[in-house]
Amino acid sequence: MLYIIGVGPGDHELITIKGLNAVMRCPAIAGWSGVLSRFKPYIANKLVIELNYRNEEGLLRRIMEIARVKDVCFLMHGDPSVSERQLMVKLRTLANEYGVSITVIPGVSSITRALSIVGKDLADIIFITLHERNPDFKELSKYVGLGRDLLVFPPPYRDGIAMVAKELLKHLGFDHEVYVLENLTLSTERVTVLRLGQLLNYEASTDLVILYIPFRTNK
Repeated sequence: MLYIIGVGPGDHELITIKGLNAVMRCPAIAGWSGVLSRFKPYIANKLVIELNYRNEEGLLRRIMEIARVKDVCFLMHGDPSVSERQLMVKLRTLANEYGVSITVIPGVSSITRALSIVGKDLADIIFITLHERNPDFKELSKYVGLGRDLLVFPPPYRDGIAMVAKELLKHLGFDHEVYVLENLTLSTERVTVLRLGQLLNYEASTDLVILYIPFRTNK
């Protein structure tokens, strides 16, 4: 069995009780290093498979081979159904190939923290994720003119925010207000309000970033 567990947006205390119980029960744990590091006290003396992009496919196949004979917990940042679209497709495809059953344990998403900061409900906004390889920026062009506020996960690159800004400037003014929300729920959480044009040279120090783009601004 493969348990895919959403562990929350950063603060390790935001993992659910159900998720933590599964982690403590599973003999094998997998995930990216930044996620695994939050749960070191709970995964000591377990088999740990740490993912990396260079050997990703081989490591995912190893996870499936193990999951055929014993339980494996795959720890994912936030909620698996919110920001891990490409990885979830890979895992479901491989699970089908290897005959492995999957159980998804939902987690708290950084989206909910972002909404609480900007004072919006999920029904008030459109969420777009570009936090993947080869992101499709047509998603931005499709939704930016619909009269709804946007929450955007930028591409996971140092210039990912600048890439989003460049696309948004095709539709919004240079002085349009944008909120940059970084490291949500962590001690280093930061919210910065900037003009869209200022983001053209913005280099993020973390890939834990959300952009909030109000449809209308007061300035």
